[in-house]
Amino acid sequence: MSLDAAYPSRQELIALNKRLTKATAARDAAQESYDRLERPTRLLTDVSREHAAEKALHDAAIVVWYESGCPGVRPDVPSRMIELERPTWRLAPGSWRQRDGARNRRKRVTRRERAPGRTARPTQGSAISSRRRGC
Repeated sequence: MSLDAAYPSRQELIALNKRLTKATAARDAAQESYDRLERPTRLLTDVSREHAAEKALHDAAIVVWYESGCPGVRPDVPSRMIELERPTWRLAPGSWRQRDGARNRRKRVTRRERAPGRTARPTQGSAISSRRRGC
C-alpha cells in the first residue's frame, strides 16, 4: 500500500496543488494579455510626459527670448521634442493614421460588396482585354 492511498488528506493536498498550478497558469496568461494591451498606453503616457517637459523648456526659452527684445533668431524647436511627437501621434487613440486605416477598410468592404464576382484582371485573349488594347 502506498502512502498516497493510505492518507486521504494527502490526496486532497495533491488535488489542491494541481488546481493551484492550473489557476496560477491561467492568472499568468491573463496578466500577460493585460500587460500586452496596457503597454502602448503606458508608453504613450511616458512619451507625453517627456514631451511636455521638453515643451515647457522650449516655451521658457521663447519667453526669455521675447522678453529680452527678440535678439537674433528665434530659438529652434529642440530635435528631441520632434522625436517625441512621432510616437505620440502613432499611439494616440483616434490618431489620423488609425482613422484613415478604418476608413480604407470600410472602402474595401463596400467595393467588394458592390462587385462580389468580379475578378481583378480580365484574362488574356478575352474580348475585354482586346478592346482595351485598341484591337
